[in-house]
Amino acid sequence: MRRLFFLVPALSIPVLLWSAIADPMVKWQVQTAPGIRAIGLSQDSLLLVRAEGLTALALSNGKVKWQKKLSAGFDQAAPCLGTLLLAGPQGALTALRLTDGAALWRSAQLFERPRVACLSDRVYVASAGALTVLEAQSG
Repeated sequence: MRRLFFLVPALSIPVLLWSAIADPMVKWQVQTAPGIRAIGLSQDSLLLVRAEGLTALALSNGKVKWQKKLSAGFDQAAPCLGTLLLAGPQGALTALRLTDGAALWRSAQLFERPRVACLSDRVYVASAGALTVLEAQSG
């Protein structure tokens, strides 16, 4: 039996992303194309970032809630206060609304290989020996 799990650090629970055979213990399962670059979790959605776009799945049943094409390559996703922060090696941060994927803001500053975390209403960006703190709602 082949399965692919993702450990959700904040919740310390594994989420089944793929299974080769039917299993009565599996709550739900969806088939995805290869190439998932990042995974994010919000209160009610599992967010899959791939080269061609972003897909939000309902945590309760795996049904697609919405999809959005992305114009740039992103390899990180961090949900924060109703937004989804996307970061990639090109350096800009982009915030999308979690409910529908609409663009909220894009950082004016470019970061070298940014790593992003969110806590409360702040976004923490580690990049090339510097730590930058932004407001989650406005950038």
